[in-house]
Amino acid sequence: MGNPSYGKFERGKALANIQNDIEAILKEEGEEKCLKFLPVAFDQVRKEVVIKNIFEKGQRVDGRGLDEVRDLHTEINLFAPLHGSSLFSRGNTQVLCTVTLGAPEDAQKLDSLVGAPKKSFMLHYSFPPYCINEVGKSFGLNRREVGHGTLAEKALVALLPPENDFPYSVRVTSEVMASDGSSSMATVCGGSLALMDAGVPLRSHVAGVSVGLVSKVDEETGKITDYKILTDILGLEDHVGDMDFKIAGTRVGITAIQLDIKPSGIPLDILCEALEPARIGREHILDAMERTIEKPNTEEKENAPHRGYISVERDYLGKLIGPAGSTVKNIERTTGVRISISAEGRVCVLAKDKASYVQAMEMVDSILGKEIEVGNIYTGCVTAIKDYGAFVETEGGSSGLVHISELSHHKVASVRDAVMIGQKLNVMCIGRDAKGNLKFSLKAAMPSTSSVQVKCGESASTAEVGSVTANAARSVAEWGNAAPGAAKTTIGSFPVETITKSERDVLVYKFPEKRKNTSGASNKANDVVGERQEHNGSQKLHDVECERTSKPGSVSQTKGIRAEAEYELERSLRPTSVSQPKGVTTEAENELKPGNVMSNKTIEPQVVIDVEYEAIVYKVKALGAILKLRNGELGKLFFDEGITSSTFQCGDQVLVKCTKIDQTGRPVFILVDSSKQMQT
Repeated sequence: MGNPSYGKFERGKALANIQNDIEAILKEEGEEKCLKFLPVAFDQVRKEVVIKNIFEKGQRVDGRGLDEVRDLHTEINLFAPLHGSSLFSRGNTQVLCTVTLGAPEDAQKLDSLVGAPKKSFMLHYSFPPYCINEVGKSFGLNRREVGHGTLAEKALVALLPPENDFPYSVRVTSEVMASDGSSSMATVCGGSLALMDAGVPLRSHVAGVSVGLVSKVDEETGKITDYKILTDILGLEDHVGDMDFKIAGTRVGITAIQLDIKPSGIPLDILCEALEPARIGREHILDAMERTIEKPNTEEKENAPHRGYISVERDYLGKLIGPAGSTVKNIERTTGVRISISAEGRVCVLAKDKASYVQAMEMVDSILGKEIEVGNIYTGCVTAIKDYGAFVETEGGSSGLVHISELSHHKVASVRDAVMIGQKLNVMCIGRDAKGNLKFSLKAAMPSTSSVQVKCGESASTAEVGSVTANAARSVAEWGNAAPGAAKTTIGSFPVETITKSERDVLVYKFPEKRKNTSGASNKANDVVGERQEHNGSQKLHDVECERTSKPGSVSQTKGIRAEAEYELERSLRPTSVSQPKGVTTEAENELKPGNVMSNKTIEPQVVIDVEYEAIVYKVKALGAILKLRNGELGKLFFDEGITSSTFQCGDQVLVKCTKIDQTGRPVFILVDSSKQMQT
């Protein structure tokens, strides 16, 4: 006893060796009948030795003075993924505390007739067997764990801010790693450190310490004749002593106390006297805690939740909630935040990070305060497709119609050819209909494809015509190399080259050099679309509209955005007539038929089911990818689990197998690679 180099386990092992030696001596002397009284007698002698050292030498079991606190060690931010964490050690007692912040609806619901219906601050105290060097099973909470946890919770909850200022639900978990007395007060200290680390705005730190008592009692009167008060008692001192007075608080007051006594009573003056050494020991512990962290952490961690709240008038609550909560659920599903709405109109937004919080607040503001303004461009998602248009829902939750005439600068035969459900679009608000419903436009948010007037006559030089042709040629070059087997066509006396592309056919009109009008009479172009009329000795070539030809396996309509080269080409060679030019001849079979530039006839694809093909990823969409075979034919590849739009990039080479031909005549593929197998 009194050796400071001995810890709890070393001291216990030394005492056990002494008891074993006594047991061996009794066996040698033939006093086996005394062995059953040995544990009780040994415990009584140990108690008398401890008390004698305290009264006569003023020395405790571990060599400390009566008012000394054990060595302290504190750490915070032990685990980055946690909102708050701390490790508090006092001698051989050590606790690990963690803090988790949750939404207001995560509060514990109480089933009681009186009192508060819920509890937003919870502390769970765990005392596993290994903390006292034992092997055992945990069968849930016992009475000791419930009592210690309630005491520590009461000590900390007094320093929490009001619910209106801090609407989080807070859970503190304390796991005792090692115990040598006063683990509940260590939980108070560790919990305060963890709450500060998590950024909970505690008004000040809370610390706890246990005060013990050893006394001498007159056997005749039963009164205490002499006593000593011990600060920060050990487990052995708690066992041999008469009192365990747990006191928790701050520098200015006490937040929780608990008194355990063994005699029939303790005089009140002794209890009042015990408060002073408890205050001194508590301030000593607070000094060590404040050296680690003095104020709540204001730095936002990467995984720290972000919260905010707004007050909403009752008239607007229904608009925010939506039918059966659909609007709120959509915000939560889109951003991953938790939204709680009280009956008083207080809306709390709790997000796992700041980015999610900002996105959610923008959606809430869009629903409540920020109306959709005409002329502004918004990002939305296609939610439904009808024959007359597509319904788009903006990120703020507002829904409107994009009419089929507003999908593209070109004629759209089918809405499904232009957009698909789930596709993200940038649309412009162009107004409201008679019922107040929003009207959006996709083409208004895209670059204009206005036609370019090409003049061929006295006022148009050969250089100007050549410039237009050069612009078209550059657009084709940027667009990509022409597919093999480009067909050559003539319109009247003008040669036309049909460059077959993966998405559409482009007619490149090759204009001849300007010819002098020697006869002085008006010259008619040979079967050119529109007219070339003679006016004051000059000739004018009207715009010729390049109609789109449906090709086997080609995508029939651009999905909302066209290639920049296409716009350049169409601006250069956009006619005004939609009729088929006369005198069209072609060398490619069925590419351009006389009398009909746009062919809507479905041509059977040159793809065989259950045959493997090498393909290139031509386009990546939200729900799948468009593949291009070596023969220029296009097909579909739908995404499945584990495969997203980020898996592929345009130009990637894949090995696929055709599984079927859809109703539009396009082949549908799956990946041959087993590691990326897809279901259509």
